[in-house]
Amino acid sequence: DLEPPPYAPCGMELLMRTSAHGGKVAPPWEENAATRPEGPGGNTFLVDSDHPFGPTLRVGPAELPTGQAFHIEASLRRGEPRPGSGQDALVVTTLGRPGSAREHYAFRLNDVPFAGTWRRWRYAYRMPAARPGEQLSWYVWQPGNGEILLDSISIRITAVRPCE
Repeated sequence: DLEPPPYAPCGMELLMRTSAHGGKVAPPWEENAATRPEGPGGNTFLVDSDHPFGPTLRVGPAELPTGQAFHIEASLRRGEPRPGSGQDALVVTTLGRPGSAREHYAFRLNDVPFAGTWRRWRYAYRMPAARPGEQLSWYVWQPGNGEILLDSISIRITAVRPCE
């Protein structure tokens, strides 16, 4: 998915640029995935049936402006140890109060199997404006039985700048 930003007559403003890589996360990321050694001294995030969620980005109400539509750009490297092992994996973004998503946007991480190789994927899509008290969450979910490896996750969130 590569959607253009929402209509913004007064431009867009950067809300956040953050990343998770090497099997390590730091706030505002939460670690849900396991890690697996990959190469000399490096790790990757392992997402499988035992660890169905990848690292999760949470943007809380204090950092999330209300009344402004968002544009999310995400990129990541994905490895698939066996052909088709990641066919069920989804990229998920939710917007709402904790435990109650008002908006739930999910799409396949990748529908083309590339066993034994790493591929970089890029996504860009729109989310509606937040309401007071809502948070935005971004994560990869593996509802199936296969395993996938993730690394070099990068997220950039911009919002429509209000015209004054």
